[in-house]
Amino acid sequence: MKAITYFFIIFATTLLSGCVGYYSDMSHLSDDDLKWTDCYNIGDTLIFESTNHYADTLVVDSKSVNNSKNPLFIHFIDDYMGDKYYATASYGFHIKSQNGNLKGWLKLKKLIENDSITWSAGLGERMAKQWHYVFDFKEDKKTYIGQNPVKATNITLYGSKFDTCLVIDENNSRLMKYVVVQPTTIKSFVISKQYGLIQFKLENGTEFFRRDLFGNE
Repeated sequence: MKAITYFFIIFATTLLSGCVGYYSDMSHLSDDDLKWTDCYNIGDTLIFESTNHYADTLVVDSKSVNNSKNPLFIHFIDDYMGDKYYATASYGFHIKSQNGNLKGWLKLKKLIENDSITWSAGLGERMAKQWHYVFDFKEDKKTYIGQNPVKATNITLYGSKFDTCLVIDENNSRLMKYVVVQPTTIKSFVISKQYGLIQFKLENGTEFFRRDLFGNE
């Protein structure tokens, strides 16, 4: 009985101190979409080996899925979140290398406007370009222009085939502003839907491959 009373007090206090909002538009990630983040759990550790036999260690730091179907939410007056809900899923990691740590991440967001996925991906100083859009303030609406710069594709690396990968290179990415190019600057990287990061290449030409997928090739 005390537990029920305590719960009621907390619930009533929340309602009195906040407001109930309603999402008029919501997107939702399918089970197939969520497979992009099934490849990792927080704390996973993987070894990447370079073509000149250096070994780097990838450690998964974070993982998040925001895929609610509930259109109601509680908010305070000064933090209203808007009437649109975009479903997202993401993970973050860092790579311990010979020259310091490289941070990396992948985030997918399901768009309301065209039921497509827009990607945020990065490794070190290199970041995938965002899908360009124009915003109509009168209609409170985004219109996405042209093609999504990041698209999933099937690839072959060192004779091994990988389905559904994101290849992030100089064609669909940029370096962060105010970054001085160093030997550890990332030139390109590949993220697999099934395995996560599987390969990356430095500006100096050195390539790193996930050891358990490629062995000692």
